[in-house]
Amino acid sequence: MNVTTVTATKREAQDKIRAYRNRLKRAADDEYSATLKAYEEIEKGKALIDLRTAFAEAGLFFDGRPRLAIARADRKEVWVDRYDKWDGRFVFCAGNHRRSVWKTRHSYPDLITEVWTDSQIPFRRGYTLVPMIPADIRETCKKDLGKLRVLWEVEEWSGYSLGSGPPRDPFLLSHLAGSLYVIEAAWDLTEIERLIMTGRREA
Repeated sequence: MNVTTVTATKREAQDKIRAYRNRLKRAADDEYSATLKAYEEIEKGKALIDLRTAFAEAGLFFDGRPRLAIARADRKEVWVDRYDKWDGRFVFCAGNHRRSVWKTRHSYPDLITEVWTDSQIPFRRGYTLVPMIPADIRETCKKDLGKLRVLWEVEEWSGYSLGSGPPRDPFLLSHLAGSLYVIEAAWDLTEIERLIMTGRREA
């Protein structure tokens, strides 16, 4: 997946880590804490990604649906909708039930994220399969999948549940601050893994 990532050299990260740790010893600061964590992840060799930038750069399909999708890593399918009364924000959710924007945002765990768009193209809800997390990726990233997000490029949205094809090259993300996420893993789904995913249609 070709998206812009945020990174720095290990030396730059170490210098920043030292400075932020020194300041945090004197007084607590939420922004300093988040920035310190970001540089600590970079020092480990990880890259960061800003979701707003990624979705903006990826753009939209001709039908107004986004070219990227994001979901909780323990989901099997996600749908996207656009709420024009909220400046055309995209909302990504799992499950088949239409819910009010307020309930989806504040009461249900299926909400993934919001992405803003100024598109005026007429919009219909779209469905796509969430990439499976292969066993070798699970071995290297042992964090709770329910707390992680998976981001991928959608080849084609479907107008109905379980109608889309499987994706190819997702990212596994953990939230850092705001729209900034840590890339925990990136991989290419094998042909066998993609074929197994299509079996969800018959489940």
